[in-house]
Amino acid sequence: DRIMELAREQISEFILKATSSSDGFNQLIEIILNSLMHHERRMFLDETSDSGNGFRPRHFCYGHYEFHLKVPRTRQGSFYPVLLE
Repeated sequence: DRIMELAREQISEFILKATSSSDGFNQLIEIILNSLMHHERRMFLDETSDSGNGFRPRHFCYGHYEFHLKVPRTRQGSFYPVLLE
């Protein structure tokens, strides 16, 4: 896995730009949610004999926001992100 290292100023600038518009806010939330689900699947795979099998697109609405997410899946179909429950 690749880890991106950013300075505090870079992170602050990214968040400021991302939250200055509703599209930017949606993109920021999508990045966070996709990252959390991907990490959760990695933890799940470390504890099971299942293996990763790509992602499936899902669209979720919350209030007046619409999020386009990439939900991780496994070969055996035994993984479902806690985040989406």
